[in-house]
Amino acid sequence: LSADRLETGDITTETPLFLLSVCMRDSITKLVSISFLGGLIGRGLRYGFNVVIARGLGVEALGVFAFGMVVMKGGGVFARIGLDNAAKKYIPIDRKNNQSARVTGTVLLCLGTPLVVGSAIAAALYFGQGLIEGLTGTTFHSTTPLFILGIPLVAMMMVGVNATYGLKQTKYSVYIRDFGQSI
Repeated sequence: LSADRLETGDITTETPLFLLSVCMRDSITKLVSISFLGGLIGRGLRYGFNVVIARGLGVEALGVFAFGMVVMKGGGVFARIGLDNAAKKYIPIDRKNNQSARVTGTVLLCLGTPLVVGSAIAAALYFGQGLIEGLTGTTFHSTTPLFILGIPLVAMMMVGVNATYGLKQTKYSVYIRDFGQSI
């Protein structure tokens, strides 16, 4: 919208184009503010949580926690097998074509497959722990298996975040990504 078109009377505050631009501006501003504030609060929680672990339990506990998170998130990357991107791509296409059954099927497939693949990866890491320790020359801490068991859940959670992007629901992805992962 340009100011000269408003002055000539082509577009008034009553025209659908003007109303659409105002609604889009408000919704974009709302989405950006939700994402920005959610990211800010999530990062603050994450750093605060690390400080509490380091000060309350010691630096060694923070190292064990960081190692466990790397194992869990690394395994989650493999367990997603690209379905996070598939959810972002195909859910909007099926919604646009009014194929609600396909949307439901896509969401269920995208959430169920990482759960199964993540469980297989977690089982392989859990039962192959001795072999991994022998090959790498390191030892796992006693809490590492707890993080390994979280692999399927993290994988499913991250695919769920991307499914909410496909459903055009930013606030739920902010809740999961910024708040859920921080705690």
